Amino acid sequence: MPAPEHEPSSDDPPRLYLQAARFSTERKAGRAYFQVQDAIFTTDCDLSAYRFLLNRISHVAALGAPPPQELDRSIRRILASGEPTPLPAEIVETLLQRRAQQTRLGLWVEQHHRPGRPL
Repeated sequence: MPAPEHEPSSDDPPRLYLQAARFSTERKAGRAYFQVQDAIFTTDCDLSAYRFLLNRISHVAALGAPPPQELDRSIRRILASGEPTPLPAEIVETLLQRRAQQTRLGLWVEQHHRPGRPL
């Protein structure tokens, strides 16, 4: 007998969506970042896009609530121009904290920081 499907309840922790890729150049990462940002902006979703340096390598990440399937496919296609990569837990935690801070400010918040400046 198959196991019954699990219905999410209010006690279940929210699922986290995270897609990340590293890029060989800052320019390629910038292109991917702005494409992901545009896809998020034009879709009803609860995601954030980040572009950052990790060990002097450009990375782009999309983080938040699981998006509609079409947006997920778009994000994966965009990030495929880089190399998919896992992110260290401390980086994910930093991005989640940053996301929590920024979502308190409004529905769409955009900030840019120079390399070397901590969040």
